[in-house]
Amino acid sequence: VVNGLTPDQVPAFRDDPAFQVVETPGSNYAYLGFNLEDPILGDVRVRRAIALALDRQELVDNLWRGLAVVTETMMPSGHWARAEDHEPMERDLDAAKELLDAAGYPDPDGSGPEKRLRLTYKTSTNEDSVLQAQIVQAMLAMVGIDIEIRSYEFATFYTDIKQGNFQLYSLTWTGVLDPHIYNLVLHSRSVPPDGANRNRFQNADFDRLIDAGARLADPAERRPYYVEAQQILAEELPYVSLYHKVNVGIMPADLEGYRNYLSGELYSLKQLRWAD
Repeated sequence: VVNGLTPDQVPAFRDDPAFQVVETPGSNYAYLGFNLEDPILGDVRVRRAIALALDRQELVDNLWRGLAVVTETMMPSGHWARAEDHEPMERDLDAAKELLDAAGYPDPDGSGPEKRLRLTYKTSTNEDSVLQAQIVQAMLAMVGIDIEIRSYEFATFYTDIKQGNFQLYSLTWTGVLDPHIYNLVLHSRSVPPDGANRNRFQNADFDRLIDAGARLADPAERRPYYVEAQQILAEELPYVSLYHKVNVGIMPADLEGYRNYLSGELYSLKQLRWAD
């Protein structure tokens, strides 16, 4: 089984000598998405306040039981195009509140129960997705943002996301292996139905960099364009990067030859053999 068990189920196999558990960092990228055409979330100060209100390490430690790695970018750890010099966005509730004040959402009653603003967070009915939404809801409440969680069967949820019928949502891009994915998911010409720019992100400098990187073949020549593009994303925050999931392979202890691939694909199945 590869990536098929919940984080709560994995420890039972770690402790069972009849099984082996192979855990390595992966390239499946989880993020919190914003509708940039929304009158509230179109303000980058609100988006940054939300990012600063989140404790992503707590999310990884408690919900995912350590089976994820907090990230500042879509590119996985060790990838040739990954921008490695981003300052980690640590939780800072005071800074988040100051940004909300500056954006025109002051606290209406100090330490009282009234909230600064209200947003809806859409998710699927998957148990882990709902639990993640609830954790985010509790974190954002600490800075005066009231979150209404709306969970739907996946097809309905996904249709809403593609149609732009949302304020906040969370999804995962699977198998992020080449930075050309930015062309599909954040280039201005890729707004649905022409692509997967579901957040409606528009930035001419970002588009120029992505187009320039796509015209080159040598990773060393491509890298500077994508590093600069990631800096724009860190400033504009069309997404809040949450984490890359850890790939977990579980199999009988006497099965040999398995290795995890970044994307979670089962390429090593043909190499498996039983121990003598």
